[in-house]
Formats: sequence, C-alpha cells, structure tokens
Amino acid sequence: MTYKPVARGNELRNEVLADPETRAIHEATKLQIELSIALKNARKKRKMTQDDVADVMHTQKTCYFSS
Repeated sequence: MTYKPVARGNELRNEVLADPETRAIHEATKLQIELSIALKNARKKRKMTQDDVADVMHTQKTCYFSS
C-alpha cells in the first residue's frame, strides 16, 4: 500500500484538522508514518529483509496476520 496524504488545500481536511485534538492525533500519526517509510527505505538500501533487521535487534519480525 502506498502512502498518499490528502492535499493541504482539501476543504474537508482543513475542517477536520481545525479541531486541536484531531490535529494532535494527525501529527503523531504522520510522524509514525514518516518514520516507518524512512526505516523501510534504509532497510531496502542495505538490501535487508525484515527478518534481517529483527535478527540485528535480537527480536522477531512482527506478524499482523494470524493463521
């Protein structure tokens, strides 16, 4: 899935983000997404898999799907 932020000039976006609590949640989520993208790009640049990174960190790759 590709991250596609809503355009800044979008009327609905501006209306929703006028609420301070919603804006705070949005900013925190935005930072998490940006960090995730940066980490993914760094991992791919080093030609590492998620399992490789988990090994370096002495942990396991997170699995979001159950069988």
